[in-house]
Amino acid sequence: MSSWLFKLRGDIDGKQKIVLGIIGALFLLIFWALLTAGENPVLPRSVFPHPMRVLNAFGDL
Repeated sequence: MSSWLFKLRGDIDGKQKIVLGIIGALFLLIFWALLTAGENPVLPRSVFPHPMRVLNAFGDL
């Protein structure tokens, strides 16, 4: 890893902000999908639906 990632209060340029933002969003989506996947998900479907069901619901709006 580069030292820019671990430098406290260091400045990062626009490209690095975009990359870190995309990585963070993908991490959250993957974590959400893992918690709601399978026959017996960790989180109940009535409380926390699967991400694909949420995305498909936008078509109904």
